Amino acid sequence: GNLKAQNYFDIPGGMQSLQQTEWNKTIQTYNFNRIWLKEQMPDLRNASNFSIGYSGVLASGLFFSPSLSFSSFKSSATNGEYRSLVRLRWLSVPLCLDIFPLEFGKDSVSSSVRPFLKVGGGASLLMPRVLINDELVTVGDELYQPLVWPFFYTVGLGVRYNLNRSIGFMFSAMYLKYPKTVSYTHLRAHETGRN
Repeated sequence: GNLKAQNYFDIPGGMQSLQQTEWNKTIQTYNFNRIWLKEQMPDLRNASNFSIGYSGVLASGLFFSPSLSFSSFKSSATNGEYRSLVRLRWLSVPLCLDIFPLEFGKDSVSSSVRPFLKVGGGASLLMPRVLINDELVTVGDELYQPLVWPFFYTVGLGVRYNLNRSIGFMFSAMYLKYPKTVSYTHLRAHETGRN
C-alpha cells in the first residue's frame, strides 16, 4: 500500500568509514619523521558508530532530522617495549534537512525505495588522546586530554528502504567538513611521555 509521510525514530549502529583528514596528516608526518620504526601507525579510517535520531515532517518530501551520534577511532603500533595509541572519540549533534525530491506535493508514496538529499550541520565534541603503554602522555607538565568543540556542516545522498509502514533501512554517503583541530606538535607528545 501507499506510505503516508510520518514522523519516525532512527536507531542505527555498526561500522562507518570516515576520512579523518587532519588527524591522518598528523599521523603520516609522524611516521615520515620516524622511518626507523618497525611498525608504523595506520591512518584513522574505520570507526564504530552508534546514534539515535528523529525525523519530523515539515512538508511533503521534507523532514527535519536532529540526531545524536558517537564514533570511536583508534590507531596503534608496537615497537619494542613501547605501544603507541591514538584514540579519537567523537560525539556530534547534527541538525539536518532530509529532502525527498520525488515526494514533493504528494500525500503518500507507493514506492518502498525513496532517494533523498541530506543537508545540515551541527556541533561536535572531539576527545583526542595519545597514550604510551596505556598511559596518557604529557605536553609540557600537563596530561594531553583536550576537549575540542568544533562546528561542522554536512551534505550527502541516501536511500530509505521501507519494509512496511513502521520499519525501514537507510543507506547514505555523507561529506562532513569541520575546522582543523590537531597539530604535529600534539602527536610528538610520544617523546615527552617517555621522559
